[in-house]
Amino acid sequence: MESHTGDIDGDYLSQFVAVLVTDNTPLSKLQEWDDYCHKHNILFVLAHNYGALSTLFCDFGAKHEVTDKDGELVTTHNIQTAEVKKDKVC
Repeated sequence: MESHTGDIDGDYLSQFVAVLVTDNTPLSKLQEWDDYCHKHNILFVLAHNYGALSTLFCDFGAKHEVTDKDGELVTTHNIQTAEVKKDKVC
């Protein structure tokens, strides 16, 4: 793994089998990179962490097959409060 600070375009992305983005890149640029990666079967992963909150987006390309055993929609749960009681988080 290496870090890159220069311009990122299709020529640069084409040398990889996977691209991981972890910085605050404008949405328009992320969409451009994801579109390129999707069309060229390059795995695209976007991961952000903001303290207790995290976001993960993965695009494994058109050939990726989802084998979800129950077909249920993904759900999101928010933790509203947390407190520590006798060395346990409740």
